[in-house]
Amino acid sequence: MHRKRAQRATAAVALAALLLPVTGCSFGGKPAPPIRYYKLDYPPPPAASRTTPVVVQVLPLQTAADYDRNAIVARDSQHEVERYYYSRWSSAPARMVGDLIQRDLADSGAFEAVVQGATPVRADYTLSGIIETIEQTAAGGCSARLRARFTLADNATSATPVLFQRVFEQVEPCGGDEVDDVVAAMSRALARLSAELRDAMIAAISENPR
Repeated sequence: MHRKRAQRATAAVALAALLLPVTGCSFGGKPAPPIRYYKLDYPPPPAASRTTPVVVQVLPLQTAADYDRNAIVARDSQHEVERYYYSRWSSAPARMVGDLIQRDLADSGAFEAVVQGATPVRADYTLSGIIETIEQTAAGGCSARLRARFTLADNATSATPVLFQRVFEQVEPCGGDEVDDVVAAMSRALARLSAELRDAMIAAISENPR
């Protein structure tokens, strides 16, 4: 990836530049590349065929430690993790992914209401989760990999409140070698993961006796 090579080559330069006095001069006579911010984006899902009369609360997502930052992560091997210095997510991955999942669930019309975070509305079910992986991978060519573990709980019972705890994972080819291509691929991966999660929630709630 052309931009990837350039960013990795300048990572040490950027670190050294932080140690220099702030004089307005560029490092080595050349201005540092601008930091670019990227967000996941895709159209909301089509409306569901019917609405289940329940309220779902989406709790703030968590993120595995390696991905709990705004830098876009690239992994070339099983144990090597690198981060783009000049290409970053516009917000923390957990917040960005959580907002889009809440939007998708609400816009689908599959549930009476979908709320996020603290709310005075009493929720029938609670969805929580952790992003375990959100990265660019090089295995077999550039791909965007997104893996998350979600738990759906019934708030009306204390006997067996967990309806499911499942891992949802999507891998999407980048189709190009620029950061823009990685972000577009990650957006497609999240769109599919969100739809799969919604369908799993509908099935679990419809089969849950209350």
